[in-house]
Amino acid sequence: MKTDTVLGKYAKMAAMGVPFPNVLAKMKLDEVKINDRNRLARTLNQEQEKDPSKVIANTNTNTNSNTNTRRPSVPLQKIHWNALPDEKLKKSIWSTFTTDTEIEEEDIQELEKLFCSIPVAAARDGSSSSLSSSLSLLSSKSNSNSNKKKNDNDMKLFSLEGKRAQNIVIGLSQYKSFGSYSIMLSAICSLDNLGGTLTLDHVENLVPLLPTVTELKKVIDMKDSKHPAELFFLLAKDFYPELPRRLNCFIMTQHFENYCAGTETKMRALSLACSEVVSNQNLSRVLQKMLAIGNVMNQGTNKEATGVTLDSLMKMVNTKGVDKKTSILDYVVKNIIDKGEEKVLLVSKDLAVIDDAQRLSSKEIMKEIELIKKNLDGMEDELKKCNEQMLAMESMGPAEFSSPTGRKSKAKQMNSEFHGALSNHLVRFRTVYSTLEKAKEKMLIGVTHVIEYFGEDVNSCDTIKLFSVLQQFRSALHQSKETVTRRERANKGVKK
Repeated sequence: MKTDTVLGKYAKMAAMGVPFPNVLAKMKLDEVKINDRNRLARTLNQEQEKDPSKVIANTNTNTNSNTNTRRPSVPLQKIHWNALPDEKLKKSIWSTFTTDTEIEEEDIQELEKLFCSIPVAAARDGSSSSLSSSLSLLSSKSNSNSNKKKNDNDMKLFSLEGKRAQNIVIGLSQYKSFGSYSIMLSAICSLDNLGGTLTLDHVENLVPLLPTVTELKKVIDMKDSKHPAELFFLLAKDFYPELPRRLNCFIMTQHFENYCAGTETKMRALSLACSEVVSNQNLSRVLQKMLAIGNVMNQGTNKEATGVTLDSLMKMVNTKGVDKKTSILDYVVKNIIDKGEEKVLLVSKDLAVIDDAQRLSSKEIMKEIELIKKNLDGMEDELKKCNEQMLAMESMGPAEFSSPTGRKSKAKQMNSEFHGALSNHLVRFRTVYSTLEKAKEKMLIGVTHVIEYFGEDVNSCDTIKLFSVLQQFRSALHQSKETVTRRERANKGVKK
């Protein structure tokens, strides 16, 4: 059923523990046909809805049935099929069948033996047995109706909207293994992963299930509710205002070191690329050649230069000669080869680090570091607030902790556990962040140096643009070297 294209997701909802009335309400909301709704109800052994079209169909069937076939003497099991509409019967295989097919007596007896809904012997007992059976059925129906009314009352919503409540119930089904929601919420507020059973996915998935600020104000209206979503809100309210903040702390303690490691890796790659570019003498030699040739071409104009921008560098690469084939870069490469300086052209291999660096933005990395610092400060602030709460509770007398619910005593225990766990985490996190700051300073020095090296503005130029242009130049240089070498070989072949 879970693979059914129509009912698959509703079957999964039921399997996750969502009450069937909620599943049924969701199917009606999604305009699932009554035949399909009843198909799921049968699979789950739930009461089916009455279908008016089937009542009519059944009436028509009864009028066409053959009177020569006797009725079974015992109740038989029912076949829950879906009747074809009249408009589809005309061209179907069923229209070729006659309605006067008689079922033989021995066939009916065999059916009664194989498919009776109750044992044949019991069905043919005396009237007292039949009366008892009837009363039992009536009692069963009465209990069923009573349970249905009870379920309807349990599903009554006092404040939440139907769709929001339904989503909460579905989302909460993943936490059944904890025994109670109270255990899970207490563990989050204590920064306790319950021996690894409370995973990061569990905590992150809980975020959209918690009450919003608006919903929290309406929790008081839910005090008489029995709906599982509103009962959860009533329970969660006892852990406010700390719960959302400590949930964020829980998530960050799991992510912090990985975030820092990932950002540090990016910074080290960027620093290395900056250093390689600035110290590469071969690149410097190629650019000097290009500048000299460009100035020769611009003699007699006011366009002679002592340096050009990155954008201008690519214009020189793409400028073709009168043959519409040879670029300025092709000429520079040929000139270098002719003068026996071919080793200079190894720059295309020397700068392989650019391939990774062209995807790294120094500005985005700085934003990542700011976010990491913000999260670290947030954990420091929460530790401070927890410490203040603990000091305030220490000043309370024993009588204030003797409430029937034991909430204050429980809060004191949670604060103590949270303070100890977060303190241990922060000892490591401060050291990790200190290392990150050192890597940041080194990266900023390298980025500033390489941007200024190409005459760009430090405030506006990002490393993505700079290294993307250099990567294009590196590829063009490699292509020009291959083109010039191929032409030289061709020319030598012609001379021979």
